[in-house]
This record gives sequence, structure tokens and C-alpha cells, in this order.
Amino acid sequence: MRASAPAKINLFLHILGRRPNGYHEMQSLVVFAAFGDEIEAERAEDLTLTVTGSRALAISGVASDDNLIIRAAKLLREHVGNPALGARIRLRKEIPAGAGLGGGSSDAAATLKLLNTLWNLNLPLAKLEKIGLSLGADVPVCLRAGATLVGGIGEQLETCTVPSLWLVLAFTGREMPTAPVFKELKREEWSGAKASPLFQSADALVLDLRATRNDLEAPALRLQPRISALITEIRHQPGCMLARMSGSGSACFGIFASEIEAFQAADNLSRHHGYWAVATRTV
Repeated sequence: MRASAPAKINLFLHILGRRPNGYHEMQSLVVFAAFGDEIEAERAEDLTLTVTGSRALAISGVASDDNLIIRAAKLLREHVGNPALGARIRLRKEIPAGAGLGGGSSDAAATLKLLNTLWNLNLPLAKLEKIGLSLGADVPVCLRAGATLVGGIGEQLETCTVPSLWLVLAFTGREMPTAPVFKELKREEWSGAKASPLFQSADALVLDLRATRNDLEAPALRLQPRISALITEIRHQPGCMLARMSGSGSACFGIFASEIEAFQAADNLSRHHGYWAVATRTV
């Protein structure tokens, strides 16, 4: 059996406050790309993971027991009380790790959905989302893998319709762990207010997005200034309507007016500027 694990893009991300336990309340408009990882699984006596793909080396240092895929599988079988369930899992890794594109969370979400079917568990989506939240704040929205307005710490999900967008995803090549970004975030950098973007057309959406931002961009830029240069390079590509960092970085995205301009921009960013870059569209 096979499942896709699409890249996650935060079109905007506003920090609204902080809970007593230290977790930040936020609002984010999340979309998913046609580009991503792929997971295959078949029944087996043991639980194993093998990794291939262009970004496999980037996660080669992560022990299987620490990988979100294995953690998701173990958590799922613990939930149903059957530790004997096994699977031979194969991951084709294409999403850069530590880039703010939700690769690990999307892999975990795809694993939960795939094994839910493979093991004939028939758990509803709401139950999988609850299990997923214990793995990470992004896992519930990745289980939906569609346009979603996210609130709370990631558990408040409102499905929405967003027009199809042509995107360029680009990566500085240097990972950006999430924890240091939040540690660097200053109270005065919180947006503190919710946004109400319109979704009728790509032009209307981009217009509203210009009144929003990614609150994690400022602290991420202080930790890795090259992100600023990448955003500038994307913004200067012909046809770019909006350029911004995704998630906690260090990957960035550009919304483009057409398919050909998106592919030309991705080629230019990789060929002439040395960035990892792909052209894709939202799903």
C-alpha cells in the first residue's frame, strides 16, 4: 500500500498568545503541495523502516526508534492494544528536513492513515488527529492534507477552500530547528490578532496575504540571515506575487502567476543561485 506525504506550507502564521504551559497560541493558513514524500507499507512480523530518495542522507543520523514514522506506528498499535502488529515501511524522502515544510509531520500523518487501513483498524479521522497531536502540533493538519485554517496549538482545524496556486519552494540548505526560533521570538513580534483572508480567487487571496505575515520570520532571520537573501531572490523572479518563509524556516515559498513562471523561477534559483528549489502547485 502507498500514501503520499505532501509538503506543508504556512501561507501566514500569526502568534496570538502563550499558554501557561509555554505553548504558543497561533493562527495559520496551511496548504499542501503536490510535491512531497511517499510512503509504502506491507504487513510484516516486525516493524521496520528503510529510507531512499534525494533527501535520505539528511535524516540518516536519525535512529529508527526516533523517527516520527516509527513513533507514529508504535503509538497507533499501542492505542489499539496490539503490540504484535508489524509492517515493512519504505520512505522515499524528497522534502528537506528541518526546513519548515512539515516533512516529518506529514510522514507521520501518512503513516497513521496508511497503517490504519493496512491493519484494518478503521479508526475515524478525529481519533487519528488526537493520536497525531501527541506526536507534534503539525500532525493533525497533515492528516487532512488540504487547505486548513489552524488555531490553538495546532488542534483547532477549520477546513477551507483555497484557489489553486502555483508555488516555488526553496531551501537555504541549512536546517532550522523549531525550538531555537521560538526561543528567539520576542513578545513584541507577536501579531496578536486573527486574520480573515478571502479565498475566492488567487488574486484576492494574495491581496489579503499581503496584510498578514509569518511571525516566526523575524527571529529565524536573526538566527540564519541567508533566509532574507532567499526571500529577496524569490521575490525578484518574474511572476512572483508574494514571497515568504514557511513555518519556522528555513524553506521559503513564492506564489506565482503562472505555471511557466514558477518552473522558470525554480530553475533559476537552483541553477544560478545554488538553492534547492522546486515548482509545484497546491492540492
